[in-house]
Amino acid sequence: MRKRIIRYALIMLVSLLAFVFLPRPAPELPMTAEHHTKNGFRNQVGEMPGKSITKYLSMRLKTPHPNQKSNLHKVPVVAAAKPAAGDKKATWIGHSTLLLQNEGINVLTDPVFSKRASFSQLVGPARYFPPALAIEQLPQIHAVVISHNHYDHMDVDSIRQLAKRPNPPLWVVPLENARHLRGFGIPEKQIVELDWWQSHTMLDGKLTLTATPSQHWSKRSAWDTNYSLWAAFAIDMAGWKLWFGGDTGYNEKTFVEIGERLGPFDVGLIPIGAYDPEWFMGYGHVNPAEALRIHQDIAAKQSVAIHWGTFQLTAEPVHEPPLRLADALQAQQLPVESFTTMAIGESREF
Repeated sequence: MRKRIIRYALIMLVSLLAFVFLPRPAPELPMTAEHHTKNGFRNQVGEMPGKSITKYLSMRLKTPHPNQKSNLHKVPVVAAAKPAAGDKKATWIGHSTLLLQNEGINVLTDPVFSKRASFSQLVGPARYFPPALAIEQLPQIHAVVISHNHYDHMDVDSIRQLAKRPNPPLWVVPLENARHLRGFGIPEKQIVELDWWQSHTMLDGKLTLTATPSQHWSKRSAWDTNYSLWAAFAIDMAGWKLWFGGDTGYNEKTFVEIGERLGPFDVGLIPIGAYDPEWFMGYGHVNPAEALRIHQDIAAKQSVAIHWGTFQLTAEPVHEPPLRLADALQAQQLPVESFTTMAIGESREF
């Protein structure tokens, strides 16, 4: 037992040192777009407020994470069946991980199947509920889209497990994220990097993935803030048009432009959680009322909430985001079916 504790302590120490002390070289960008900078990338509107360790600790002291035990039963969870082929079908595996299916095409978003969203599986935010599906239960995945490199969206263990399956998928990521995947063992030929508004078409034209702007940031170590681009994705699966938001804050310019250029969408997959306290989280995350504005701006016919109910990332109660979404819909006098939540493990045909 003592040896195991010592081993775990050493692993944690090495992981922490790697996070803090291993610098990453800044990307060399052609500076051909306004969101390219000499030191990485920036958003279309405003500047990301600094998130120093001092501000982070201040936030945690002022708004500590609540004890969620009494609220977990308020998050709907169903036993997911092994997915069968389906048309216009989405399965919520948890957080921002979804299996999207249409006409024999299978797309996976932000695959995180690990217990913790962290640089180490010994520390960091742990799941409330296990993934609704195990990796071995998934059908053949043709493409995986990853919105950005935060640990609750880009998980090394999940990526490596998916890469070991027969007929491994194509990985579609924003600019400067291929280096992470190569470091995880993914061959270069299986990776496509996209800048905002760039597209990749595959499967004889049946699947088109387009990176769109979002309002967020990137970081995997103490030294690489915004070295990698973040994005949302417009996904056209044999004529079924979806928009996957990944993780984002709100500004009208970005999302109205997405709707004008690529909308309308049949389904929006829009984050609604990780917003409290808003003075610290608000620039890079949306609250449910802002998520509803995105739904309207991108011209989604209907939307489904993601990025809630899975990890304790911020200070709002785990069951609160759907309640605030219902309030926002009522305030706008919109039908509840226009923007809904799913149970973890639920498969829904649209």
